[in-house]
Amino acid sequence: MKDKNFAQKAINKILKNNIALKENEKILIFTDDCKRCEDITANSNLFEIALLFTECSKNFTSKVNFTYYPSLCGHGKEPPEELWKIVFGEKVIKDLNKKKLFKKITDKSINEEEKKLIYEIIKNANEVPDVVIALPYYSTSHTLFRKLLTEIFGARYCSMPLFKEEMFYTALQEDLSILKKRAEFLKEKLKGAETVIVKSENGTYLRFSVKNREFIEDTGDLTFKGSFSNLPAGEVFVAPVEGTADGKIVIEYAPTFKLESPLTLWLSNGEVVHIQGDDSYKKKLNEKFSQGENNNKLAEFGIGINSQAVDYFNILEAEKIYGTIHLAFGDNSSFGGNIKANFHEDYIISKPTVEIFYSKFNSIKIIDNGKPIF
Repeated sequence: MKDKNFAQKAINKILKNNIALKENEKILIFTDDCKRCEDITANSNLFEIALLFTECSKNFTSKVNFTYYPSLCGHGKEPPEELWKIVFGEKVIKDLNKKKLFKKITDKSINEEEKKLIYEIIKNANEVPDVVIALPYYSTSHTLFRKLLTEIFGARYCSMPLFKEEMFYTALQEDLSILKKRAEFLKEKLKGAETVIVKSENGTYLRFSVKNREFIEDTGDLTFKGSFSNLPAGEVFVAPVEGTADGKIVIEYAPTFKLESPLTLWLSNGEVVHIQGDDSYKKKLNEKFSQGENNNKLAEFGIGINSQAVDYFNILEAEKIYGTIHLAFGDNSSFGGNIKANFHEDYIISKPTVEIFYSKFNSIKIIDNGKPIF
């Protein structure tokens, strides 16, 4: 670690200001061992950072738990059974297995009746953490695991996948009050939105519906019961109406690196039907989309509002960059959509033009060639 003292100060600030960790609150910090995964970046030191969060948490509470697990090598996959046992207790997981529900959870194949039964069983859990710091390389944000913790038990869930030490110096330096003001202004402008058109100079042109869908802000405020946030924070996002997206998305960045040449993703009726281009990442993306029937469906539209975010090579920070937008594929069942998948991956569009339509003849541009109105 380049500067352990600076990192400790930044973490203590997060625990105090973003999370407001209190004496005797239970906190769980976890990460994954992802050395075996193909697309792991060489400079990942998440294990060391997770241990530092554990050390700093002891300044606030005595009830600190740290654990790690073998990585599942994919964003949006449910954590392994051992982590569920640590959080919800062995008896609860045993009861889920008896009803043959746990495998359905990990497959993301539960129906509404099964979901109700899962909620009833999970309610019997004891000693659930008040705060969770999720530091695996692969994200747990879009999982039932996270949703159960925040919705049933009111846990405060801080998700930091792909986190890098450099973020202590960049996006995490943004003033929380500024993020809140931008998010509030933007959400007000987005009230009553029906259709979104996204364009960019690189050739992106996409149209989709957001009618009756709620835009959600992520400002890094984890002080209230049931709150959930990425850190670094700084976005307003929504689950587009399924089956409504048509057009093309030109991507120049994968989640952790820049492509050698752009790829064009052609969408029809809400899903990618063709990928055009010569970059080697095309094969990887086709593989990811083919691994689940919902993996290629448009899941999220997000707007970056963090003026201290700068790193286009790491999607955790890149999707927060002020004036950018991002589009994700896969699961959105945890934030207002109906798509269930063991996959969720975001792609950033720089210098977009975003036009919001409230009706056929009433619209505003909230971003014009990368220049926001907020």
